[in-house]
Amino acid sequence: MSSSLRNIPLLYIYSSLIKRVTMPIIILYFLFHNLNYTQIGILASVMAILGILTEVHGGVFADKYGKRLSLGLSAVFGLLTMFFYFLGNSFIYFLIASICYGASGAFISGTRNALMYDTLLEHNITRKFKKYIGRMIFISHLVSAVVLLLIPVVYSFNQKLPFLMVFSFSH
Repeated sequence: MSSSLRNIPLLYIYSSLIKRVTMPIIILYFLFHNLNYTQIGILASVMAILGILTEVHGGVFADKYGKRLSLGLSAVFGLLTMFFYFLGNSFIYFLIASICYGASGAFISGTRNALMYDTLLEHNITRKFKKYIGRMIFISHLVSAVVLLLIPVVYSFNQKLPFLMVFSFSH
């Protein structure tokens, strides 16, 4: 397999590890840390507003500086998100985490699909784009489903560990 074709399985893995299906769990986590509904609404708004404000800029960044760098920055902000969520126990920690969450989304938006397309274009197999994207989506949903099924079991052993599991898949 040529080095650029390695992008395909790496994108499958990356997409599985960053699935954003965690908002219900995040809200429970906020409640677990005694945030009120107003604070939770503010945090959700910060994530949404950052997503709107940075959507185009993240794509421009990926085009100008490279898709791999963009995905790397998404991962870094995702790790910062997880760090602040996991260590946090107050609104300010969660606010910083929400900002990092929004930044992570900005750097990933559209970049994965563009990198997949560029890889297939390089090998003159763009006709398989839908197949590879579909497989990437399927694998990421499957991994998310397994993680979400494991959460109640893990919660019975450790009440904080499920949140760490979900946050590791949330950026």
